[in-house]
Amino acid sequence: MDEPTASLSDNEIDNMFKIVKDLRAKGISIIYVSHRLEELPIICDRISVYRDGHYIKTLNIEDAPKSVIIENMVGKNMTQTEQVKCYTDEILLEAKNFSSGKKFQNINITLHKGEILGIAGLAGAGRTEFVRALFGADPKDSGQVFIEGKEVQIHSPRDAKKAGLGFITEDRKEEGLILSMNLHTNVGMAILDQLKKGLGLDLKKECVLMDEYIKSLSIKCRDGNQKAKALSGGNQQKVVIAKWLATKPKVLIMDEPTRGIDIGSKNQIYALMNDLAKQGIGIIMISSELPEVLQVANNIVVFAAGKITGSLENKDLTQDILLDYATSQKAV
Repeated sequence: MDEPTASLSDNEIDNMFKIVKDLRAKGISIIYVSHRLEELPIICDRISVYRDGHYIKTLNIEDAPKSVIIENMVGKNMTQTEQVKCYTDEILLEAKNFSSGKKFQNINITLHKGEILGIAGLAGAGRTEFVRALFGADPKDSGQVFIEGKEVQIHSPRDAKKAGLGFITEDRKEEGLILSMNLHTNVGMAILDQLKKGLGLDLKKECVLMDEYIKSLSIKCRDGNQKAKALSGGNQQKVVIAKWLATKPKVLIMDEPTRGIDIGSKNQIYALMNDLAKQGIGIIMISSELPEVLQVANNIVVFAAGKITGSLENKDLTQDILLDYATSQKAV
C-alpha cells in the first residue's frame, strides 16, 4: 500500500485502518508506505527507514518514537519549524462575496502583508474550489478581489499572475509541472514574458535563474537539465515553488504544499514559508493536515459545506477546536 491515505478524509482513513487490521488478522502481510508518521504506530509492527534511495534501519514500533524515525529519515536531529508572526496591519488582499453554485457561498477573507493564513476543513468543504476561483482557474458566480486596496479583475490565471498572485496547486504532477521537461524549462514557463529575447527566449537567463533556485531552495538534482520526473516528491514541489517565486508574487496560494513529501522536505517548506512572510509576501495555505495548519499559520479560516464557519487567531487552538468548526453548519 503506497500512500493509501493521501487523498482520504479522516473517516475514510479510519475505515481503511479497520480493513488493514482485518487483513492482518487473516494472516495477510502488508507493506505500508507512508510519509504520515502519526499513522505508523496505529497499524505497523515494524518500520524500515529509507533515505535518498538507501536502506537505513528497521525498528520495532515500540522502539520507534517519532523523533527517532525523523532522525533516521533526515540523518540528523531536526528542530520543528515554529510559527513566526511578522505580518503587519497593511491589508494585502481582500476577497469579497465569492460564490459558485453549491461549491461555496459568500466567502470573504482578508490577507495582510507578511501573513500566513491557513484554510482548514474536511474533504469537500470547498477550500480548493474557492482558491481556484480566486486565482481565475475556475469560474465563479460572484466575487471581488482587491490587491492593496485596488480592485482587480481576475478572470484567468494570466490575470491573477499579472495582479501579483501565484498558485501552487494540490497536484504538482498534473498541474504544477511538465514532468517530461527539464527544470530550467519548468521554471521558465511562468516567466516567458521576462525571458523574451528577439524572436526567441534568453535560455542563458533561464538557466542562471534555475541554478539560483537549486541552491537557495536546496533542490537535490543533478543539474537544471535533469527532467522533473526524475526528482523525489519533495524536490518536485520545490521546483513548483521556484516557478512561482520567479514571478515575484505579492500573494502565494499554496494548496496542500507538503502532500506526499518526506518530513525533512516538509520542514524546509515550512521554513521557506516563514522566510517569504518575513519578506512581506502574503501566503494562503490550504491543508488537510490540522497539525500542519496549527504549526505554521498565523490565522485560520475554517470551511464547512462551502461556507466559512470560523475565522480564528492561531492562539491556544487545538485540532479538536478546528474540527468543531469544520463540522459546524453555522456560517460566520
